[in-house]
Amino acid sequence: MAQNPIFELEFVTNQPGIDLGAAAGDPTAKGEVQNPAGAPHVIIRDDQNWRVVFRWSTSGPNVNVVAGDWICTANLLGLNGAANVQRVALPVQHGVADPTDYNVVVDFPAGTVPAGLYKLYGDVNIEVNGGANAKITGFGEGPMVEFYTPN
Repeated sequence: MAQNPIFELEFVTNQPGIDLGAAAGDPTAKGEVQNPAGAPHVIIRDDQNWRVVFRWSTSGPNVNVVAGDWICTANLLGLNGAANVQRVALPVQHGVADPTDYNVVVDFPAGTVPAGLYKLYGDVNIEVNGGANAKITGFGEGPMVEFYTPN
């Protein structure tokens, strides 16, 4: 079974009038595993940089009532004895009048992930400013990703 390096993000919110979905040019909100050249890939050398890119959009009549920082996390669940690995992107500001497309990169420097087999899970959350009772979260189950040590 081939592993697709692109996976769908599903968003949920307790705020009516806020729509979360695909960024311009994409069929759905998504995450994507990319090799150092920026191409989608699920077999990666452990001595190479790689990344997970999250793409989504916000819109709707109430999108301007929520301001805060988007936090994107890539979680690798280690299989066959491999340790779990987690990386978080730097926060991305969401202003109060911001219907927009987002393109957030979670970078993994070379050597961050030991050789082994992993299952990728991604999540996107907003930390709302000012204690507002708003919750927006996105999550997705990504592919199996294999890291190997070159000979």
